[in-house]
Amino acid sequence: MILVYDLEVDNTRRNGAPFSYSIELDELEYYLNFTYNERIDTWFITITNEDQTISIGPNPLLTSVYGMFYRYGFQEILPTGDIKIGDADDLYGNADRGLDPALQNFGYGKKLNYIGVTEDA
Repeated sequence: MILVYDLEVDNTRRNGAPFSYSIELDELEYYLNFTYNERIDTWFITITNEDQTISIGPNPLLTSVYGMFYRYGFQEILPTGDIKIGDADDLYGNADRGLDPALQNFGYGKKLNYIGVTEDA
């Protein structure tokens, strides 16, 4: 069974302030840390395991990257699913369609999802 989680994006002030939170993904706890690089107008994500001993990242949040964390080969510490960047739906169309998350559109024109994989009981 595939589950899709909307991941929280705290960019309401659009000032590039870092934010982080813990979340349960595929029945395990992780910490997600988000930072913004002003020079290249790009958001980055770092994933840390529950006891905060292993971190992967920072990885840029880019729309063209699929399997963002597969290349690390640490499936025992990473979520088994994947993080995807998508376009938020709105009534007036989306001028940011296909663009990477940036200071002005992350959390507005761009949303973040986790595509999870769990076993059926």
